Amino acid sequence: MRFRFIILLPCLIILISLSACVRNGTADNRGFVEDESALPTIVPVPDEFSNLQNPLENTLQAVEQGEIIYQVNCASCHGVSGKGDGVVSNSLEPRPTNLAVNQERLSDGYLYWRIYAGGAFEPFRSVMPGWRGLISEEDIWRVITYIRSLEG
Repeated sequence: MRFRFIILLPCLIILISLSACVRNGTADNRGFVEDESALPTIVPVPDEFSNLQNPLENTLQAVEQGEIIYQVNCASCHGVSGKGDGVVSNSLEPRPTNLAVNQERLSDGYLYWRIYAGGAFEPFRSVMPGWRGLISEEDIWRVITYIRSLEG
């Protein structure tokens, strides 16, 4: 297990440095892609994710565990406090979303889908990797619990 972690961690750091998210939207199981030259494009959440609810209780322990996972995997793009201002964010197009401001507008299903599937598909066109298979389902929920604690 320790050997896998030693191998996986540098790979994740490289992947993170190349990753980003795109702006997204409402808590009614839709998100949107913001294009400064046009109105937002509504993006429905796929059925398999649309009714998902975070099964974890919003405890200090869950938030702290989610923060650790977030800081390792997400902060380089989304920023230490989720404001979309990570160390590589200026070099990314589209820029990572400000999770601290938008998290209240996003459903659990939407957040899970975007973390699970990433953004390397239409209409998002971002380099955010899909984390399926890289972190566990429970760790995705921990990250979502942490994201819910962010203040804009």
